Amino acid sequence: MCKDRCSPHCLDSAECDHVTGSCTGGCLAGWRGSRCNQKCTGKSFGEECGKVCGHCYDNAPCNHITGECPGDCKDGWLGKFCNESCPEEYFGEKCQQKCGYCIHGNICDYVSGSCSDGCADGWVGSRCNIACSFGYYGKNCKEQCSVNCKDAKDCNHINGFCSNGCTDGWLGNVCDQKCPEGDFGPGCSLDCGHCPGGATCSHVDGSCFSGCAKGWHGRYCNESCESGYYGDMCTLRCSGHCLDAGQCDTVSGFCTEGCIPGWMGDICDIGCPSGTFGKKCMENCSEHCLNITDCNHVNGSCDGACVSGWTGEHCQIEVNETSGLADEAVLGIVIGVVVLFIVTDVIMVALVIRYTGKSRVKVGGSSHQRRLSIISVNYYAGVHSGNHTADRDNAVLAFNTLDNLCFQNNLDDIHADQDVVLTTCTRSFIHGNIGSHHENMDYVSKENRYISSWE
Repeated sequence: MCKDRCSPHCLDSAECDHVTGSCTGGCLAGWRGSRCNQKCTGKSFGEECGKVCGHCYDNAPCNHITGECPGDCKDGWLGKFCNESCPEEYFGEKCQQKCGYCIHGNICDYVSGSCSDGCADGWVGSRCNIACSFGYYGKNCKEQCSVNCKDAKDCNHINGFCSNGCTDGWLGNVCDQKCPEGDFGPGCSLDCGHCPGGATCSHVDGSCFSGCAKGWHGRYCNESCESGYYGDMCTLRCSGHCLDAGQCDTVSGFCTEGCIPGWMGDICDIGCPSGTFGKKCMENCSEHCLNITDCNHVNGSCDGACVSGWTGEHCQIEVNETSGLADEAVLGIVIGVVVLFIVTDVIMVALVIRYTGKSRVKVGGSSHQRRLSIISVNYYAGVHSGNHTADRDNAVLAFNTLDNLCFQNNLDDIHADQDVVLTTCTRSFIHGNIGSHHENMDYVSKENRYISSWE
């Protein structure tokens, strides 16, 4: 009676077998069976159910026609059909997790994130996403960071490089290399000082293990000796006889510019040999030194000790003995005369002082007497000490005063207690007849042989 309709899922809904109802042209996608009245089952979909569903979450079946998953995809899959694996380096739910560090750069499993061949250096864990613990690095994190890393063994967990550099005295990425010889300190940037025997200083702190070389001192043995010192730890003094203001070589103590006159030797500590003196001891002592082998080694002076006939600092002046004796005699006579004059004058002054009180002068026969001031006069008439009488010749006492006083008389029989005649006269009267001038005469005691102008 042709009551049944052909299946609407036939590929050509109008075409089915009029007896059996089978779809002669096949089924639409997602359907199966002769009459195309059964959905694709299992994990198939599409035409003739020939396609496989993707990785729907929780194994849910996909749409039997389109293949779309009804919900999310399983971990590691993307797309509406959940048939697209995660991009490289990602895995897991919705492919939002990043892979760890697989060895050799391999791709992790996009579902679990595991590294099938193990982890790269510096990483551990099932997904190789856990860095090595502090102080360790390398494959499987079994290597320890260098103790020479700065900041308490802080190194890169992958390659062991010291993250903040090395402690003093070390170089290299992992701080396993000592400073080159001659260098020390931070980054090996400092120069070693002068260690004895060319030894190397500590690459860490620059200290010399056996002290400093000669000529150097200081913590790092890089300070030259101060002026005037040399040798071990600069404890020795230069000789002080170096030509260059007492400076010497700081290592050996040698006087590099030579010695001052009178000294020799490398450090100028040896006086010139006997008989020599001066610069480089090239000068010979004077042959006229009393001891020719013992002149002053600096300036060659004979210290005043010359052989007979020579004088001077270096005994270089010849002495004329005859002339010298005559000069000495003359000098002696002069000194004697001066001394005699001084003694005589002292005696005369003493005598004058003694007799000053007896000096009375009678002027012009008048009884008026005046004292005379005492001065020394020239006495030309000798007085005999025995009888105190004058020479028979006229005795003249001449003296120069403002009044030009003088006297003249025959003193043959005049005694010491008698008066002598004093008159005022000119020089023309000294040896003339003065009998007519008695009225102008004055009298003075004979023993007063020292008179002066009137008081």
